[in-house]
Amino acid sequence: MQYDFVDPTTNEQRAILDLAWPQGLQFELSDPVCVLIDESAELISMASAAGFRCFTEVAEFRTYVLSLAEPKVAAE
Repeated sequence: MQYDFVDPTTNEQRAILDLAWPQGLQFELSDPVCVLIDESAELISMASAAGFRCFTEVAEFRTYVLSLAEPKVAAE
């Protein structure tokens, strides 16, 4: 909760993200994600440009989390 997004070049705080998993929900196995509810398009764009997969709806985020838990079928 309350993740400080810092510019990697200047080490300056750029924003505070509501909920964020910078290493992914599955540590280093999934993409960085954040949940941004009622935030500006500018903040969402900034987080997205920084490599976060942004969710603005809880239901959409829940679907993503459940998709990570589904067993993967091996390619034949």
